[in-house]
Amino acid sequence: PGALLFQTSSDGSQVPSERMRIDSSGRLLVGTSTNDQDAVLTVARTGDGGTTPSTISSATVATFRATGGLSHEAHVSILGGNTGASQLNFGDRDDEDVANIHYDHSSNFMRFNVSAAEAMRITGIGSVGIGDYNDIEATLHVAGNTVVDNEIILVENKGAAVGQSGRSAGIAITSVSN
Repeated sequence: PGALLFQTSSDGSQVPSERMRIDSSGRLLVGTSTNDQDAVLTVARTGDGGTTPSTISSATVATFRATGGLSHEAHVSILGGNTGASQLNFGDRDDEDVANIHYDHSSNFMRFNVSAAEAMRITGIGSVGIGDYNDIEATLHVAGNTVVDNEIILVENKGAAVGQSGRSAGIAITSVSN
């Protein structure tokens, strides 16, 4: 059994070059003629894209690589509209998006969903909300019980803010009754 090859030639050239192939096992190879072990899809940036990594999980479905040089970088982009969203889903055969990473372009926040519910949000200014993402009032806002196994280190404030005096750091503990 052979492979199905797709070839094109650059403008002005009569000599075609291989751009893509489907090998005899049904794997799709783009920009390379060598698959990455058991990956069903291998995409290499240029030429052969460098060497095939020495270890790839047998569960890997696709690889994207630019390993031709030691300092090459590989990027994968998920692009949405300016007021839309971009999302990477993690699912199973029963639920395609039971977990996901979602970026909202109109409000500029990233949320992390686990078990089909939002678990954490990072706002456009870098504030993080865990457990409660509607009212992020500080750089880190954690709702619910929080356990610290070792220590909390407070660093001296570099400038006074509302409710602070001088250059001090501290923890404010408040009691809320229901």
